[in-house]
Amino acid sequence: MVKRKQYSEEYKEKIVMEIIAGAKISRIAQRESIAAYTITKWRDKISSGNFSDSHKTEIELRRRIKELESAVGDLALENHIIKKSRQLMAEQIRKERLSKLTSLKISGQ
Repeated sequence: MVKRKQYSEEYKEKIVMEIIAGAKISRIAQRESIAAYTITKWRDKISSGNFSDSHKTEIELRRRIKELESAVGDLALENHIIKKSRQLMAEQIRKERLSKLTSLKISGQ
């Protein structure tokens, strides 16, 4: 008979928190040499509310951090686009002014 390895609740919660933070189950399973199905069962059990209040808070904070990091990334991209647009507009205005000046000089005005 195969003897199964027993994992502590703390260890299971740590693994599940990694998943909630965005880690892939397959990568964790490979790294820890645990079946992905086993980790999925842990996740489902813990997600159903079978974990301590301190871990609930930590999990919620991790989710919030992930949301905020995503928002910061979106804003950084938006700022980059705005800055680039301003540069392109300024360059276009300079070109238009220069072409007006050269056309005025050519026409003799």
